[in-house]
Amino acid sequence: MFNVTAIVSGPGPVLVRLLPIVDQLLLEAANLKRAEKDFSPRMDGPLSIAATHSQARYALPHVVHDFREKFPQVTLHLPQGSLKQIAELLISGWRTANP
Repeated sequence: MFNVTAIVSGPGPVLVRLLPIVDQLLLEAANLKRAEKDFSPRMDGPLSIAATHSQARYALPHVVHDFREKFPQVTLHLPQGSLKQIAELLISGWRTANP
């Protein structure tokens, strides 16, 4: 068997240099955990998706149906317009909270 003995008289120079780095890493890990909570996907609330009239009538009905079944707590708003109108909405700062 091995017999290992060590005398610790305090942190060595390497440890002294590494401690601030480790402290910073732990702080950043905590910041990442908080950020994850801030940016994690919500499964409720409003969601607005602008679409052209054709998309809303022909392409989206089955998608909207499936979406509502999968996410019943999400209030879906589907404003319709021409491509120009949709572009104007986006340029004006339209957000999902403004249905």
